Formats: sequence, C-alpha cells, structure tokens
Amino acid sequence: MTDLSNLLRLKNQLLLDFPDWEFSLPPEISKGVLTTNQAFKLAKSLSKPPVEIAVDLSNQLNTYFGEQELPFISQNTGPYVNITFVSQNLEIESLISNLYSFQKNKSDLVIDMFHPNIGKKMHVGHIRSANLGESMRRIAGLFYKTVTSDNHLGDWGIQFSYTTWGMKNFEKLDLDIENINWDKESNSEIITKCYKIYVKVNSLLEENPNINVEAKEQSKLLEKGLQKLPLEKEEEEKYKELYEVYTKLITASRTEFLDGEKYFNLNQNPYWLQIPTKVEESKVE
Repeated sequence: MTDLSNLLRLKNQLLLDFPDWEFSLPPEISKGVLTTNQAFKLAKSLSKPPVEIAVDLSNQLNTYFGEQELPFISQNTGPYVNITFVSQNLEIESLISNLYSFQKNKSDLVIDMFHPNIGKKMHVGHIRSANLGESMRRIAGLFYKTVTSDNHLGDWGIQFSYTTWGMKNFEKLDLDIENINWDKESNSEIITKCYKIYVKVNSLLEENPNINVEAKEQSKLLEKGLQKLPLEKEEEEKYKELYEVYTKLITASRTEFLDGEKYFNLNQNPYWLQIPTKVEESKVE
C-alpha cells in the first residue's frame, strides 16, 4: 500500500474511531501530517496539565497504530500531539508540502471538475477529468475544513441551437427520427436522439453555412428572452417555442448527467471519505 493510500486510510479511521477528536494540518510540514489539540480539551475535565495529557494521548495513538498496522508514529510537542510517517518518503512529503503552500490559510475549497454539454454524450475524457477531480477532492479533504466539488453542467449555447434546429428540420437530416416524444420516450431514448441530431447537424454545416446563421439567431433570441429583455411581437411566439424545447432538453440533459454522477459516486460532498459504491440503477425524480 502506498503512503498516500495509508494517509487516506489514516484520516478515514481516525474520524471513525476517534469521533470526538479534532485533527488538523500542523503549522509546518516538519511537524508531521496531522496534529490534534485534544489535550487542551481534556485538561479541565481530567484536572491535569495539557502537556501530561498529550504524552498519554500520544502513547494511546501509537498503540492504536500498532493494532491497526498503520505506518505512523505519534509524538507530543508540548501540549500538541503530532502524527507522522514511520519512514520518510520524498514523494509524499512533496505532495503534502505543495498542499501546504496551496492552502494559504483557507478553510474551504471548491474543485471544478469537468464540463459535459447537452450536445454530446459523456465519454472517456469526461471520466478521466472526473477521476482526477475526485482524487483531488479526497486528498484535499485531508487538509481543508470543507471541500466542495462542482461540475459545470451546461454549455447550452450553440449546441442547443444546433439540436433545436435539427428538431425543426427532421426532413433535412436524413435520419431515422421523425420526432421526439418528450412525454412517452425514456430519458435515454431522448438523449440518444438529441445526440444523433447534433452530430448530423454538425456534419451539414460545411455544405450549408446558413444553418449556423439560423442557429446563432436562435441563441440570441433565447438569451434575450431569458434575460427578460423586451421582445418584438414577432419574436414572442418564437421565444415561447424555443423556451419550451430548452427546458425539456435541459431536464433530459441534467437527468442523464446526474445518473452518471451517481453511478460513479462523484460530488458526494457531505463527506469526502465516503467509500465509492457502484449504483446499479439510479433514477432522478
């Protein structure tokens, strides 16, 4: 097991087996990977000096590390109890050192992970970014009070307009799609059709540049309406039609995305140490 895996395991087990203790990042890397001021919290109830209590706590942790076969050692520096690796590892020290410099006294961190859009299905590139972001979230959870991960879901710009243009011009696409039944078709069927439409419209752009012009006009009109800007009389009906498709398409896109997010157990922000589990089937109400 790598030092990083052991570090993650350590934080996991300490939170579970010592729920009343508070562990934080030491003021400098030479002090170790974690520290606790538990001795101060117990001093009054035990009527003992914090330094004396810290010695007892350090011995308690060392016994625990031995029983759990964790490669850590605990020692007190005055009233503080510091935890470090038994053996030195330059790679893990470099990682922790970088996190120290990155933290800059901040107690909260937000990680932006990946950005799927409605025009394409999620693919291996998205999963790569998701895995990297999820790894960063869990590692950062060792050092930050709160770590929130976020995926910028959307990019409902020209991709949306290409898709809606295709929905209005099925006869020009030469696809085995005549319509989309938003009420009766499953979300998966709807997304598959939207994907086919988007790909086909993209392939037509070079030979028919007017599609791009019309699509951009749709985007401008939709943006104008969403921003509550005044619409001309002839624009109002077009906007209503665009807005109806827009909301349906966003709902389908979000549902597909959230299902994928649950499947890979991403962005489970309430507790960074949550163990990933495969969700066989998930549905968004």
